[in-house]
Amino acid sequence: MPDGTFVLLIYFSWDTTDGTPVAKFSKKQRLYIDVNGNQNPNMLGKDVFYFVIDLENAALKHPETYKDQTKEMLIQNCQTSGTHCSTLIMQAGWQIDKDYPLY
Repeated sequence: MPDGTFVLLIYFSWDTTDGTPVAKFSKKQRLYIDVNGNQNPNMLGKDVFYFVIDLENAALKHPETYKDQTKEMLIQNCQTSGTHCSTLIMQAGWQIDKDYPLY
């Protein structure tokens, strides 16, 4: 992007039903955004955030596996792996709350 933001869109998923991985178009596409491009730290939850584009419902979402987790569970995962951090930001109305784990 002009401001240096990196955007990665993964529009396929792996189908392994017959034992051989085959790339297939996915209606739920993965979106990674690195808000400061190639500058450090390049870590999930700090400057890289993960979302899902749901083409069936025309919506930007957090990954489905996160929907049943409590805020405490989301914070714990955000602190350890960074994968759930985007969900915390979305739930806070696209803001970084005072309890956001800035590990």
